[in-house]
Amino acid sequence: MFKPGDLVRHKSKPEWGVGRITGETGEGKVLIKFSSRSGDVLLTAEGAAAHLTADTGVVGAAMSPQVVRHDGDDTYLVVAA
Repeated sequence: MFKPGDLVRHKSKPEWGVGRITGETGEGKVLIKFSSRSGDVLLTAEGAAAHLTADTGVVGAAMSPQVVRHDGDDTYLVVAA
């Protein structure tokens, strides 16, 4: 499922930040280095599938820009969820 170089997040440990898959073993385990956790994490393939999600680079809800007019002719770009 995951391969070296993939960016991931731990589903139940958001405080660990973004992780990068740094390697895999012959037994199907993956090694992950998280940005906000000291030491590496080693998970089985099943553990990785259950506990990791691909990092999409998006934080929070999807946002779309909306153009809003303000008291006059000035146009303001407002980003709202």
